[in-house]
Amino acid sequence: MPHQKLYGADNSFYGKRHSVETKRRISEARSSQSQEQKDRISAAVVAANKRRQWTPEMRKNNSDKLKGRVFSEEHRRKISVASKGKPKNITPEWRANIIKALRGRKCSDEQKQRMSVAAKKRYENKEYKAKIIRHLARISRPTRPEIILYAAIAYAYPRYRIEHEYLIGKHRVDFAIRSLRIVFEADGVYWHRDKNADRKRDRLLQSQGWSVQRFGERKIMSWVGTTEI
Repeated sequence: MPHQKLYGADNSFYGKRHSVETKRRISEARSSQSQEQKDRISAAVVAANKRRQWTPEMRKNNSDKLKGRVFSEEHRRKISVASKGKPKNITPEWRANIIKALRGRKCSDEQKQRMSVAAKKRYENKEYKAKIIRHLARISRPTRPEIILYAAIAYAYPRYRIEHEYLIGKHRVDFAIRSLRIVFEADGVYWHRDKNADRKRDRLLQSQGWSVQRFGERKIMSWVGTTEI
């Protein structure tokens, strides 16, 4: 039987789910494995996935399954612990594909709403707020909207380095993720009164392959429910 026949509806396990008891047994069996065995299994899985023929239909199904999924804090903690100390296998090809997929992409209203909720939740934590202020103060003196926007970006892109006051040509932007070529601007009421100038600047940045996301000061401050920060 060809290797491809094991996927999709041709697989005898297609559409089925493990019971809670079966999952428990699998977990116990894996916990008794040595690190060498775990590494060997992981390498075999990676090799199998590289050989796998991903059809557009399979990619769409995976995307639909993950769409709207929200990981719990415990799940995020486990991912963080598992990833700690491991080298990030970010190849030039992988980076180029990510940049190509995100180039010119704009956040939907739903994404902006999720960022708003996340920023509000995290910014209520005084310890987290103080940490952000200390981090930004080492680079420059941030405004209150910039501090809140940084919290939202850090939550939405936890694995990427966020540059503050990043210089692109002769233009300095509030925040940028260089690896993804995304710019985030906190538009203050006073400094961003000239919308035509902002649009001209956006077109220039976009012509250089950057995606620009703008958030108004009033909108950002509403994420935490007050302007008294």
